[in-house]
Amino acid sequence: MIFKQRYREVKYEKQNGLCHWCGKKMSYTRRKTGAPARDFATFEHLKRKDRGGDDFGDNIVLAHYKCNIKRNHEYQTTGPTT
Repeated sequence: MIFKQRYREVKYEKQNGLCHWCGKKMSYTRRKTGAPARDFATFEHLKRKDRGGDDFGDNIVLAHYKCNIKRNHEYQTTGPTT
């Protein structure tokens, strides 16, 4: 868990706290219930794991929870909107 938190911090800093898909500011904390807020910075695979993507390096970016879910439901494969 510590590794995951640190990895999120590194990616967050690298992206200046901005969502990979929409370019808006992300939050770095969860709700009191532990659930992610809609603007929470979630891990996003650019190349899906079921299509050969991995969990490391440039294949992982941070995106808002809502952008990540929307992309997964729509199977978006284009680049960021920024």
